[in-house]
Amino acid sequence: MVLVNSFFVLTIVVLIAISIVPFAQLVSADHISVQVSIPTGKERECVETNSCYSPSSLTIDVGSTVTWKNEDQSRHTITSGDLLQSAYNVGTNYPNGFDSPLLEIGDTWAHTFDTPGEYPYFSKAKPWMVGVVIVKTDLTAPEVVVEEGEPSPEEVIVEAETSPEEIIVEEGESESQETLPTSEPLDSEIFLDPFIFTEIGEGEPLILTGQLLTVDGMPIAEKEVYVEYMDSGGDIFFSYETTDSDGEFFSEIYFYIAGESSVFVEFEGDAEFNGTSDFIVADITFMSESAPLMEEPAEPESGGGIELPSIELPSIELPSIELPSIELPSVELPGGGCLIATAAFDSEMAPQVQLLREIRDNIVLNTESGTTFLAGFNEIYYSFSPTVADWERHNPIFKETVKLAITPLLTTLSILNYVDIDSEAEMLGYGIGIILLNIGTYFVLPAFLIIKIRGTVKF
Repeated sequence: MVLVNSFFVLTIVVLIAISIVPFAQLVSADHISVQVSIPTGKERECVETNSCYSPSSLTIDVGSTVTWKNEDQSRHTITSGDLLQSAYNVGTNYPNGFDSPLLEIGDTWAHTFDTPGEYPYFSKAKPWMVGVVIVKTDLTAPEVVVEEGEPSPEEVIVEAETSPEEIIVEEGESESQETLPTSEPLDSEIFLDPFIFTEIGEGEPLILTGQLLTVDGMPIAEKEVYVEYMDSGGDIFFSYETTDSDGEFFSEIYFYIAGESSVFVEFEGDAEFNGTSDFIVADITFMSESAPLMEEPAEPESGGGIELPSIELPSIELPSIELPSIELPSVELPGGGCLIATAAFDSEMAPQVQLLREIRDNIVLNTESGTTFLAGFNEIYYSFSPTVADWERHNPIFKETVKLAITPLLTTLSILNYVDIDSEAEMLGYGIGIILLNIGTYFVLPAFLIIKIRGTVKF
């Protein structure tokens, strides 16, 4: 009888021990680490598919740590903010908790959640990329919720309409606005005098709005517009925006590095660009507050020095004011943008691109024969250059190949910087000479080498 009782007690002890194991595992589950990735190539489509982060919605227990890894080709931040979206898809209260430094490609950043609640967050580089971490109080294993299709109510982002009268970028104390339509040729690049600066603060949003119209003033809907931003560190961020039914488009970026940053806008087609801002059209150079400013000398007040105006985040919305627009006459420019070279060397301000522009504007276009040649050349060049430039932006190997291929062309064209061309005959002579030199470089020399190799190597 004693033996039976002992066996019964031992059985009860074993069963209790077995039942404690999963409970112990459950208790320890609230202090685990969960990883969230920022997938590569995320554009606005990820908002509709709820896939800006993987996962976009994460449920964990108190004390758990979430680690974000940047697997995108752009830099990002992990910034807390509520889901009450402003007109430009930025949380209206941010950062209201955690705020990571700027994450380079491949960087990780972790945060431990010690208080229950919902913690929405976004990237300052692409504010429409919104995710949420839900911290529970009960002891359950972390649950990852990834919904395909329609987003959950906590993650709905409302796209607000923008009007051409909204002033987005702050420039000192100025509150003026201009709407200047300009007619541009096929595959238009719209750029501005690089010595005109607009001042914004570090980490403040730059919001670019525009409108595409036909020559008759009708809006161009569903038109893709390429917007490229380059900060002072040389890093490039770009997006493809699509015009709405009114022909309007909108793009937003945050600059975090002090110095000169630029914006470049490009679209395909014979259309007018209607830019709305404190400046003229679309390729604008920005200078952050902490960088040296180019401004008119001012008489110092009784304390000495120049006091910069304070700027509130995220932007200043001015009331809609109807101002008379200034219509510029349509001018077919014989020049245009060096799309392939710009994509190859990553910037309109690259020395190689500046060389091409200077030769075109200061030498070739100064003669009638050069202007005629360039007009015919542009008809051919702009039929394929946008496609090649787009390939370069999406394929680094192809970009390096193009860069290598156009180097001999740039070398031969640089000859024009060292000669004096004072007549049509001289322009024709040097032009034909450079064309023949490039034919020899790209066709005759390779053909000669192939013939020599075939004669040397016996099959």
